[in-house]
Amino acid sequence: TLKLSLPQANKMNEWKGIDEDLSIAIGNIVKGKDPEKELKTMELTIYEYLADRYGQEERKPYLDKPNKEGPVTKTLRKKKKDTAREYRKAVREGGVTSGGAKAVRAQYWRLVRIHNKSRREQLKKRKK
Repeated sequence: TLKLSLPQANKMNEWKGIDEDLSIAIGNIVKGKDPEKELKTMELTIYEYLADRYGQEERKPYLDKPNKEGPVTKTLRKKKKDTAREYRKAVREGGVTSGGAKAVRAQYWRLVRIHNKSRREQLKKRKK
């Protein structure tokens, strides 16, 4: 698809000229009874003016960036999330001091430490 090749936003003189030209062009559009038709005409007028004056360029395709984290870190994050969910469930069922909640919380913090270690290693690799 094509997109308009417009001037930079800080080019005030150019935008002032565009504003003046379009004010005159839109002022010449006859006001009728059908506002939707009027709006379409204005839209087309503005687009054609800008396309003629500045041209159009091909849009750059959007590329999904690959995830920078490794598969180990990704699985650890998922396990952490699931464990946190289990902890909240255990707290609802038996309270914070229940044996199940304490065990799940300990498991969660163990996963946090492993996850942090994995992230540090990845960051070291990336810096090299």
